[in-house]
Amino acid sequence: MFSIDLSYKRAFYISFLSILGRYLPGRFWIFTLVLAFSKSLNLDLKNVTKAQMLNQFFLIYSAIPMLLIYFYEIKNNILFFIFAFIFFLSPLIFVFLPEKYKIKLNFKQFFIILLMFLFLWLIVGFSLYFFILAFNKNITIFYSFLIFPISYNIGVLSLIAPAGIGVREGVMIFMLLKFFDIEFSNKISVLFRIFNLLIEFALSILAYFFFHMDKAQK
Repeated sequence: MFSIDLSYKRAFYISFLSILGRYLPGRFWIFTLVLAFSKSLNLDLKNVTKAQMLNQFFLIYSAIPMLLIYFYEIKNNILFFIFAFIFFLSPLIFVFLPEKYKIKLNFKQFFIILLMFLFLWLIVGFSLYFFILAFNKNITIFYSFLIFPISYNIGVLSLIAPAGIGVREGVMIFMLLKFFDIEFSNKISVLFRIFNLLIEFALSILAYFFFHMDKAQK
């Protein structure tokens, strides 16, 4: 597997500074900003590109199990089997990558990375669950784990909408209607976006200072 000489601190500020790129139309801005920051740190850009590809793959791939659970629950067998097929075949994409961008993962490495992303969705699911509880409303904790990864990744796949704005909220509203009325569902989708945006903004500012502190030490 490829390796990058990257400390946890550097990984932190590269990740959060790249958030800026998500709010610009077109997904290429994310990769452009990450590569720009990485170049300023004299990192291997080819390996950084591989890491970005790997991150994007697992971000979407790890949400497919949630989609499968959702389609099983609503008894949509056609979509369930289509996405089950996609889930089992998607790892083959690594076989067909151009030679210069080949990413070699054994089963153990692949499984560990997948578990890490699933853990990420678990944490966000908990935050959404308690966010809704703060409004004295009830939702099953299991269902709250499904909502964000599904809505987030559909937003990611909508290439035109910056950071999936509008698309993510629309999917969240649709899924929240199972428990709440349209007014409350709309409120939660918007407020949860703002809640996440504030966290991202705060971490991005922190990352910005880390970035300049790191450059000043050179």
